[in-house]
Formats: sequence, C-alpha cells, structure tokens
Amino acid sequence: MKSIFSLLLTIPACVAMAEEPATPAITLPVGTSITIHLPNNPTTGYSWDIKNTDSKIVKVETSTQKPDEKLMGAPSPLTVTITGVKEGTTTLTMTYQRPWEKDKEPEIKLNLPISVK
Repeated sequence: MKSIFSLLLTIPACVAMAEEPATPAITLPVGTSITIHLPNNPTTGYSWDIKNTDSKIVKVETSTQKPDEKLMGAPSPLTVTITGVKEGTTTLTMTYQRPWEKDKEPEIKLNLPISVK
C-alpha cells in the first residue's frame, strides 16, 4: 500500500535568508511518498533547483501549480513529491535563485536529509 504524506515548508520566497533555515530529517518507508509545497514565483526570474545525491534511494518529481490570479507576478507554488525507492540515506539540496546569477548566493538554500527504511 502506498502512503502519501504532505509537508508544508513555509518560507517567504521574497525574503533573503541570512542563514539556512532548519529543515527536519525525513524518514520514509520504501514505497512511501511525501509531498512538499514550496513558494515559487518564476516571473521574478527565481526558480528552485533540486539536487538529489542518490537517485537510487529516492525518486523526486516536481510540478508547478498555475497561479489562481491571471496577474503578472502571481505566485505559482512548486510541489515536490519524494518517494522512497530503496533503503539508505540521502540528502536533497534545494536552492531558490536566478539561474544566470551563478556567482551569487541563493536566496534560499535547504538541505533535507532523508532516510529510507
């Protein structure tokens, strides 16, 4: 049986973070998924980059919700679904930045440790 959990990380996307916000360690049984909703506003040039250190342990899928408003600059939250594939540990690194500003620190950086059992 596949279970789905939801985790909402409330991070204001428009505020620069002085230090990395604390993120909880996640433990998933094999075959279980967790969903994370991240603030997102691609019309500002910012986007999330998600790096998975071990794709054999977790599968990561993303989708963007269309804005409710038809206004320029309306947010479109990013949904990240993480599924435990194989026992082990890995870390997802999620950064929110403008892709062309490679020499600049990201506005938000999250390191999410994941253990699959």
